[in-house]
Amino acid sequence: MKAIVTGGTGFIGSHLVEELVLRGYSVTCLVRSTSNLQWIEGFPVCIVEGDCMKVDTLQGLLSDCDYVFHLAGVTKATNADDFYCTNTSGTENLVEAVHKY
Repeated sequence: MKAIVTGGTGFIGSHLVEELVLRGYSVTCLVRSTSNLQWIEGFPVCIVEGDCMKVDTLQGLLSDCDYVFHLAGVTKATNADDFYCTNTSGTENLVEAVHKY
C-alpha cells in the first residue's frame, strides 16, 4: 500500500509516518524546502519537495497512491489573511488533485 503524507515532518505527522512504515506502507512525504527532516530521517520514506499551494506539485504525485493523509498547515502567520489563505487553499488544491486521480 502506498501513502502520501503532507505535514510528515511535524510532530503528529512524523508519528504517523513512523506507524505507516511499521505497518509496511510505502510512504511518500510532501515537504517544503524549509522543512526540518530530523523526525523522519531514519525512516525509509520518499521525500518530495513541494508545496500544496502549487497544483503542479500535486499532479502526478497522487497518481498511484492508495491513501492521502493531509496534516500540513501553517500554525503561525504574519496576518489572519495569510493564515487562512495558506491553510484553505492548500487543502482545496489537494482535494482537487485527489478527485482527478
